[in-house]
Amino acid sequence: RNYLSNSDCSACFAVAAAQIRNCSAGSNGARVIYDGCFLRYTSIPHPFIL
Repeated sequence: RNYLSNSDCSACFAVAAAQIRNCSAGSNGARVIYDGCFLRYTSIPHPFIL
């Protein structure tokens, strides 16, 4: 997707990363979804990663 500028993408990532840190303490994973960007965290290995 190319509808976010690099600076908007970086700003969205920074906000999403801060939100995940605040909301995922003690959990195995979390997702933050904003208009235009999303961030997913998991401590469980994904079965399709080589």
